[in-house]
Amino acid sequence: MLPPIFSQKASGQVAGKFKNSFYIKLPGKGRGGRDILIHAGPSSRPLCAFGLSADDGELKEILDGIRPEDLAYVRPGRLTIYGQEEQFSLDWEKGGFSIKDLSIPVFLKAEAAGSAGGILGLLEKRYERGRLQEKMGIPWDEGFFHYAGILRDGEDAEALCKAADFFCGRGLGLTPSGDDLLLGYICVLKAAGQPEGEVLASYLAELAAGKTTEVSLAYCQAAEAGFVNEDFKEFLFCAFDRGRIEAGEAVRQLESLGHTSGHDTLFGAFLALKRLERVERIKK
Repeated sequence: MLPPIFSQKASGQVAGKFKNSFYIKLPGKGRGGRDILIHAGPSSRPLCAFGLSADDGELKEILDGIRPEDLAYVRPGRLTIYGQEEQFSLDWEKGGFSIKDLSIPVFLKAEAAGSAGGILGLLEKRYERGRLQEKMGIPWDEGFFHYAGILRDGEDAEALCKAADFFCGRGLGLTPSGDDLLLGYICVLKAAGQPEGEVLASYLAELAAGKTTEVSLAYCQAAEAGFVNEDFKEFLFCAFDRGRIEAGEAVRQLESLGHTSGHDTLFGAFLALKRLERVERIKK
């Protein structure tokens, strides 16, 4: 979802720096005057829904020379960061960059639940063995079970939005666990062509603006616009169609994300798949 901003002029700053990635913030350059967050990560890792990838060695050199609040500028075809002692540029017109399609694929409703059997079966086994619960970043208390049940069985969008109120911003981390859960849930519904997915995505993008972190908000806005991370898109293909990797590998890739983010996201996807399974059974 980044290419349009790369054809404009914008200024901002380094908003966050981590071991293998950093974020650039461009204030007021998004839709409706929203801020834009750009994630820069290594090319050896899946591409972020609102990010770009650089060669691992080049990225390390940049990370070693920048710090939060350093100035950054976007010009057509180039991102420039003014580090403490050196200027760094990522030039996608000259540097061999290519655009990857990270839009959420949409599959026929009639195929959704039935063709998700492989992924759903794997997640059910993890749920039954407690592997999801023990590795998630949110307590499985009374409120959790109540609102998780609504996401799985709720009849209307209003009920789902109440569940979003409960989960949004809940938990620790750069992307709170409740947000990761909701994003996994929403993106599966959108891939299945369910209108509730669109309603909930729009609701969450507005709700998150006052309840969660900047990074998590950027993911919510990406989901509303119809984009996901590269590895979650592969997961969706494995769930609903034929992925390039087998279902177990798609699940394991997501499990490796962050401290708890992957497991939180998978549980949200699990709830959505259970909902789709139930909907299909009611139709029959």
